[in-house]
Amino acid sequence: MLERAALEQLDREALVELALEAQVAALAARVEELGGRPPAPPPAPAPPAFVKPAASPKPGDRPRQRRPQGFAPRGEAPTRVVEHAVAACPACGAALRWGEVVRRRQVLHVPPAPADVVEHVVPRRVCHSSRYSAR
Repeated sequence: MLERAALEQLDREALVELALEAQVAALAARVEELGGRPPAPPPAPAPPAFVKPAASPKPGDRPRQRRPQGFAPRGEAPTRVVEHAVAACPACGAALRWGEVVRRRQVLHVPPAPADVVEHVVPRRVCHSSRYSAR
């Protein structure tokens, strides 16, 4: 290793190069120590007791039978269709025609409905002949 006075004379790039050379030498010594092979990885920890081993397929098992139709939700009938198509080529400006539908997406817009405010009024009624008050 160089002395402190010699290290202070070097610029940053030379110091980095010197440090990298020292690191390479240390790593090469470690490789020689291991005989040119990387060390074996540590053994994997055993799974907890509640984990079941993966079930292997049984000899008589068949692949799953496919259904004739899918059960994915169908889209609603659209009330409005908005096409997002480019009319001209962005590179050369030539008009673009035809094309195929690449993607469809339905967005349901539910407009906010005004609140229905119901006021219940209970009047007091008075019978003048019997002096009875009813509510």
